[in-house]
Amino acid sequence: MWVIKVGGSLAGGATLRDWLACIAADERQRWLLVPGGGPYADVVREQQRVWHFNDADAHDMALQAMALYALQLHALAPALPVLGAPLDFAAGAGHAIWQPQASACSLLQALPGNWGTTSDSIALCLAQKMNAEGLVLLKSTLPFAVKASATSLALASFVDPLFPELLRAQRLPVYCVDGSQRPEVVGWSSEHAARAGVRVLPD
Repeated sequence: MWVIKVGGSLAGGATLRDWLACIAADERQRWLLVPGGGPYADVVREQQRVWHFNDADAHDMALQAMALYALQLHALAPALPVLGAPLDFAAGAGHAIWQPQASACSLLQALPGNWGTTSDSIALCLAQKMNAEGLVLLKSTLPFAVKASATSLALASFVDPLFPELLRAQRLPVYCVDGSQRPEVVGWSSEHAARAGVRVLPD
């Protein structure tokens, strides 16, 4: 089983539906999709700027933004069910979209509740705790390298500042993949990620 974080920057893009279809068509392995925050998280950022509520409250709202994006992904790919609890995925079959819920976020309680923790680190933490084989970060841009350290990617804002620390603690294969380009295959697998993506290395 692999985890794939579907970047919020793809929410309004022309390739999103194609990527979801390709993931759903993969018969080699199972995928758990973790949504980014997308335009829904942007609303939270704007409201915090206006009303000045604290980062902990904004973090809770950002998790709900991820939940909304999960529903959008399901609307675009009805074959991918939405699950609220990761353990439901572990006990089930096929691919699924994780929708963050308060009852299921106990897995993530050790993560700081602020903007330094984005869906990238949440997806990595979830992959580690579920003993996934690896993680794919599906993004709208890529660094210009075949391999890159997690710290260098954090400094370039490709991942959040917490990501390198989490990857050092429990290493697993991580790839950044350019989601702005349509996938070249009908079914998509981790082998494609290894060939087409940028490997994220722990420091």
